[in-house]
Amino acid sequence: MRPRQLAAAFIVVAAPLLAGCFQTSTLVKLNPDGSGTLEQTTTMTVKRLAALQSLAADAGDKDKADLSDLFSADEARAAVNKLGSGVTFVSADKIDTPERKGIKAVYAFKDIRTLTLSELDTPAGAEIGVTPNTLVDFTFTKLPNGHSLLTIKNDSDASLGNLQTEENPDMEAAAFAEMKVVFAIQVGHLVKTNVPYVNDGTVTLLSVDVDQVLADRASLQKMRKASSVGGAKAALHGVKGIKVSLDPELTIEFSK
Repeated sequence: MRPRQLAAAFIVVAAPLLAGCFQTSTLVKLNPDGSGTLEQTTTMTVKRLAALQSLAADAGDKDKADLSDLFSADEARAAVNKLGSGVTFVSADKIDTPERKGIKAVYAFKDIRTLTLSELDTPAGAEIGVTPNTLVDFTFTKLPNGHSLLTIKNDSDASLGNLQTEENPDMEAAAFAEMKVVFAIQVGHLVKTNVPYVNDGTVTLLSVDVDQVLADRASLQKMRKASSVGGAKAALHGVKGIKVSLDPELTIEFSK
């Protein structure tokens, strides 16, 4: 997948989530031969789900008014067709607690270079407009020393110029509250990477905690005004709630 304007985290990941403020985690577990699994976990608070159902009912949207099966195993199984060639469906487990509802879907892929991902997928029926078309292109090679190298191209024209949310702070907070998005890659033994966000063998390419970001209005305004990679880096420096690398090429070298 190619993280065009990956720095513009909100415009990429938030637009399709405004309907209910999901929390989504995408984890790619990569093997040294380029195969692996993709785990996508999406949840929503019970309170938010009830509010979304109420809004849909008030708006007369019959298709969205009944969201009892919003997190559908059948939809997760069908989503394999959008993930690229050589990808197979493994499992889908419902998440059902007193606080949150959701689903964890697992897929297997033979070659990460054929994996096709958007930043995240919302459950069927929950989209309200823009669907992310920002894709990531993975390049995978075996090095002479026996290590594996994953390279992710990051467009050099990335900017935060399109990072626009509601101008009304109260509406903004209400729409985005509780939203979290994480996209990470996990390898066996990490040798080196230029991505600064590492925990053992897990490299986080994108992490957004909207509640933390919206709590800092000054930083949010700086991000909105940034129109270059340099400006984006400066705007993101020290901002709580956002982890993203703006380097033009992201690399992860690893072994078994």
